[in-house]
Amino acid sequence: MPANLEYYAHGKLLISGEYAVLDGALALAIPTKKGQWLRVESVANSQNLLWVSKDENEQVWFEAEFTSELKLISSSSTEIAQRLIGILEFCTIQNAAFSAKVQGKKVTTTLEFNRHWGLGSSSTLIHLIGQWLGMSPYKILAETFGGSGYDLACADAAGPILYRIENGNPIVKQVAFNPVWKQKMHFVYLGKKKVSKGEVAKYSELKINRLALANQVSKLTHNVLEAQSQIEFEKALQEHEKVLSKTLGYPTIKTQYFESIKGSFKSLGAWGGDFVLFIGENREVEKIKNLGFETVLSWDEMIF
Repeated sequence: MPANLEYYAHGKLLISGEYAVLDGALALAIPTKKGQWLRVESVANSQNLLWVSKDENEQVWFEAEFTSELKLISSSSTEIAQRLIGILEFCTIQNAAFSAKVQGKKVTTTLEFNRHWGLGSSSTLIHLIGQWLGMSPYKILAETFGGSGYDLACADAAGPILYRIENGNPIVKQVAFNPVWKQKMHFVYLGKKKVSKGEVAKYSELKINRLALANQVSKLTHNVLEAQSQIEFEKALQEHEKVLSKTLGYPTIKTQYFESIKGSFKSLGAWGGDFVLFIGENREVEKIKNLGFETVLSWDEMIF
């Protein structure tokens, strides 16, 4: 085993299929330009596992030390340390060589995006741990945070993907999605973090016809992907927004925050939390910022 190992995972955005992807709906997802790194180094004269997490500014936001049996020795946050132990403990059960791989090692993770942005700080971490330990990230996800797994598919995707779950298995297909109107597409950060696990739990309790919803959303995903004009594209996204608004009992994002803005808005991922998609003229971006939403990223800034 080399002394130093390095792994990378892209962040993610879910353009269509949110919530319904859990019931087999076809989803369109895009890996982001920025992601997360994981570096493994050997540490002299130590049998323990050292963990250091850095943000996009190379500042340490979490650190901890564990024994090779994952007993916590010290940490800057017990809560985060326990979540990490939960992930790694599952890995010990599935990987007989786990102790040998972590003994006397220092793991450093480095985010390229703000960890509050909801672009996949957890999913990229799970994918990176899977790469490092030679395990399926989907199995790790199922035993820890839960969710559809589309974010894991984005982590090593070379571009936009269609994603669905069939008989419990992820089906991933790379697709061409590069709209000619992409310069009119922006990603607006709401700054109102939603916990994906909680949103999944709420959705699972809804008394709805899940097959009918999945079929409807799958059709809309095709319409989004196959749109030949900006008008067709926006129409499909707005219909998607209305369908999920009615299903979830949440107001559309435009109704909630952006009625004064000319253009279309589409919720992404867990509704009302992190980023939303805006399609409209660039002159409207300044108006969005004046409403208090200061982080607005262009397509080129967000998507590679």
